[in-house]
Amino acid sequence: MRLEIPEDRLVLLLTHTDCSIAAAAAVGEWDSTPRGIVRVSVNDHWRKAVINCFEREFEDEEIFRKDPSLAFDWLQLRTKESRMFSYHGETLLKVALQVINLEQRRAFLQEIGDGHWYDEVIHGIVDEQLEIYRDLLQNEGLMKFHLSPLRGNPDDFWIEKALVALDAGYSPLKIAKAVYGSFRFFSGNESGYWAQWVESFKPLLEHDDPRIPAIGKIGTEYATSKRDIASSNERHEDIYGIERD
Repeated sequence: MRLEIPEDRLVLLLTHTDCSIAAAAAVGEWDSTPRGIVRVSVNDHWRKAVINCFEREFEDEEIFRKDPSLAFDWLQLRTKESRMFSYHGETLLKVALQVINLEQRRAFLQEIGDGHWYDEVIHGIVDEQLEIYRDLLQNEGLMKFHLSPLRGNPDDFWIEKALVALDAGYSPLKIAKAVYGSFRFFSGNESGYWAQWVESFKPLLEHDDPRIPAIGKIGTEYATSKRDIASSNERHEDIYGIERD
């Protein structure tokens, strides 16, 4: 690319009002030889194009890995302007949340609003950082997201986060149900989905801290009940078919 497009023309592309053009120019500059080196003369425009216009997965996530400050600025801009994070940019979002450091996570958590689409963002900010999770639990403005980091399989690190939430005053019932998140997706039979959760909760029953077995008991009983209801419905459908209005 550098052999074909003069710097002044590249600046025009990087500052183009059509973000797809600006993003393509930024990727082209990054991919040209030597790869990963941006010319000093266009660097400021290049950074602005990356921060403002990167939205889709095909745009080079390696850029964020090499320069986490870009990832941090990219995240900040979208929250300050209340931008929706693009579905097509899900990989970019995950990478950005992975590469930012502890202090950037803490600063970002203080700046983020309470938009309904931020559940995934906050889950990624906390990740496996118990310090950041404690900060989140102390942030009353983000109360509706306090249990978002507990979405997912209750493995060993999940237990560590659950203990932090228990210490902050959350009940075993709320913590047990937090694993499912706001939306539930599964393929195949619903009974199989709930059966997996039954098995996931069982190891919690053996934990030394009595509060964790309490969570395991609630989770196991809830998932078992859901599994049995789903199994009954599936048997009924196998015999009688799906009822239609």
